[in-house]
Amino acid sequence: MPKINNQVINKVEAVIEAEDTWSDPLHLVAGYFSFALWGDFDAEVVLQFSHDGGNTWVPADYRYDAGRWEGREPEGGLARFGVPAGKFVSGPVNGRLAQL
Repeated sequence: MPKINNQVINKVEAVIEAEDTWSDPLHLVAGYFSFALWGDFDAEVVLQFSHDGGNTWVPADYRYDAGRWEGREPEGGLARFGVPAGKFVSGPVNGRLAQL
């Protein structure tokens, strides 16, 4: 999915319906990305990054309600989002992470 005129290069979408559930990893090149959540949910959603091929995941952002955000990843690597153990009350959480 190449980027042309501010189009999406690559994306991952997921529907989270339980705790300790994560999206598939998205390979990010250095640059901008967008992160969106929607639906009627009560959960802590965490955006994580990995710079060692997915062996170690580092929390980068915590979200508790629907919205859309943009960010910049200066190094590239893997990114994913999900709900950690003990942080899901109700849902589903619909989400999308995309490289811009």
